[in-house]
Amino acid sequence: SRIAVLKAYRGYGLGKKIVRYLEAKAIDLQLSELTLWPHDHLENFYADLGYETFGNTEVVAEHQLIHMRKTLLKTT
Repeated sequence: SRIAVLKAYRGYGLGKKIVRYLEAKAIDLQLSELTLWPHDHLENFYADLGYETFGNTEVVAEHQLIHMRKTLLKTT
């Protein structure tokens, strides 16, 4: 699934707040890692939130998607 902020509301940090909220919920569920397939033009947005690009890219419906992940909890 995708998240999006309407163009008129971009630049106010709402997207980052949404992602941080979802990360907090994932931590509550004791998830150790999140993975995403965002559009390639969003790489810097997610990198600023601590996500790392890895693996292959994929083209879906003419959109270049990248694979990103973030470790939330350290596993022992």
